[in-house]
Amino acid sequence: MNRLTEINHHRQFTLLIFVGMIFIYLFFMSVGLALQSQKIVVVAFAVAVIPLFIYLVIFRFNLFGLLTVMLIPLSIKTQIGGGAIVSFPGEALVMVMALFYLFFSLNKKGESGFKLWRHPITILILLDLTWSVFTGLIGEMPIVSLKRLLVKSVFVVVFYFFFSDLFRKKENLIRIWIFYGIGLLIPVAWTIYNHSNYDFSKVVSFIMPLPFFNDHTLYASCIAFILPVVFLLGFRPAWFGFPRYTRYIFLFVAFLFIAGIIFSFSRAAWLSIIASGIAGLLIVFLRFRAIHFFVFLFTGLIVISYFSSDIYQNIRTVDDISRKDDVEEHFRSVMNIQTDVSNLERINRWQCALRMFDDRPVTGFGPGTYQFVYAKYQITTELTRISTSHGEKGNAHSEYLMYLSETGLPGLIIFLLLIYVTITKGINIYFTNPDKRIKWLAFSIMLGLISYLIHGFFNSFIDTDKASVLFYAAIAAIVSIDMYQSKNPFFKPST
Repeated sequence: MNRLTEINHHRQFTLLIFVGMIFIYLFFMSVGLALQSQKIVVVAFAVAVIPLFIYLVIFRFNLFGLLTVMLIPLSIKTQIGGGAIVSFPGEALVMVMALFYLFFSLNKKGESGFKLWRHPITILILLDLTWSVFTGLIGEMPIVSLKRLLVKSVFVVVFYFFFSDLFRKKENLIRIWIFYGIGLLIPVAWTIYNHSNYDFSKVVSFIMPLPFFNDHTLYASCIAFILPVVFLLGFRPAWFGFPRYTRYIFLFVAFLFIAGIIFSFSRAAWLSIIASGIAGLLIVFLRFRAIHFFVFLFTGLIVISYFSSDIYQNIRTVDDISRKDDVEEHFRSVMNIQTDVSNLERINRWQCALRMFDDRPVTGFGPGTYQFVYAKYQITTELTRISTSHGEKGNAHSEYLMYLSETGLPGLIIFLLLIYVTITKGINIYFTNPDKRIKWLAFSIMLGLISYLIHGFFNSFIDTDKASVLFYAAIAAIVSIDMYQSKNPFFKPST
C-alpha cells in the first residue's frame, strides 16, 4: 500500500511540473509569435521545458517520448549555428531520444527485441537504410546524402524501434495519436483563425499554417493521416477507456480537422482522403487485399505512361485555376492538368526525376540530391512561370519518384515492398483479429497510412519530422499488433 501511495505521489508531482512548465512555454511562445521572434520561442523552451525533459529522460522516458510527439506539430523552423535549419524543438528532442534509446537498448535483453529484428517489415526498413547508405556513398553528393541519412536513421530509431517497444503497452498504442493530435490542435486553430481574417481566400492559404508548417500540403497531409483515428475515438471512446461524454470532444476535434483540410486548399489531401475512404470500403465490403490495390495501381501507371505524350500535348494553357477561390473549381483542377500551372510544374519535376532515373537507373544520384541536380534535366518546353532556372527549390513532388531518382529502381522496389507488406499485415489484422477494438484501431491507422501513400504521388514529406513520425508510427503499430496480439493482446477481448 505504501508503494502504491509513493507511485501516486510521484505521478502527481510529475503532472504538476509538466502542467506548470507547459503553461510557461505556451505563454512565451505566444509572446514570441505575436512579436514574430524565434529567439523568444527558443529561450522559452530552454527555460521552461528543458529542465522538465531532463527529469523525464532519467525517470519517465516513455512519457518523454509522448511529449516529444506532442511538440513535433508545434515545432518551428529555426536557424542554428553554421546556417543549418532545424525544426525546433522537435528534431532536437528526437535526436536526444535516439541517443538515450540506443544507450538503454544496449543494456536490455529479451526475446522480444530479437523478434522485432526478425520481422519482415523490420528487415525491409533496414534494407532500405542499407541501400540508401550505399547509393549515398557512390552518389553525386556523398556529404549531402550522409547528412540526409543521419536524419532518416534517427527517425527510424525513434519512430519505428522505440515506438515498437512503446506499443507493447496497450495505452501507448492510442496515446501516440492523441498526443500528436493535441499538438496539432494549436496549428489548426491558429491557421483557421488567421485564415478567417482573409475570408478564407485561396490566395493566402499557402502561408496560413506558418510558422508551424512551411507547406500547406504537409499541413493537410498530417491532419488527414490522424483523422481516421480521431473519428474512431469519437464514435467509440469507451473502447479505449474514455468516458462516453468525450465522444463530443473527439468529434468536435475531427470536424475542426476537416475544416483545416478544406481550407488548406490542398487538392492532393482532398483526393487522398476520398481515395483512402474508397479503399476502406473496398476492404470492408469486398474484402480487397493489398494485391488488388497494387494491380490497380500498376495498371493505372502503365496506362498513364503509354498515353503520357498525348496527355502532355494538351496541358499547355494560359488559365490558372490555382489562383481562384472557388473550391469546386479548385478541386476540378486536380484532374484538369490543362488549366493549372501548379500541376504543370509538378509534371516538370516528375519529368526531371524520370530523366535522372534514365541516367542512373540502378543507384540513382543519392539521397537528398534531387533538389541540387534536377535543374539541368529541365527542358524549355516544360518550364512554367514558377520554374526556377537554378533548380534549387523543392523536390520531385512524389515520394516514389524521389526514391527512383535518388536510389534507383532497387530503392523504389524496396520501398514498395515495405508498403505492400505493411498494408497486407494491416488488412490481415482487420480480417483475423477477434477483438473488434484491435481490428478497428489497426484499420483506422491503416487508412491514415493509405491516405499518406496516395498523397505521396503528388508530394514528398517523408524526410520531415512532422510526417515521418506518423509514417513510421503507423508501421510500428501494425508490426506491434502483428507480433504481440496472439500471446499478449493489447486489449482484453471485447464482449
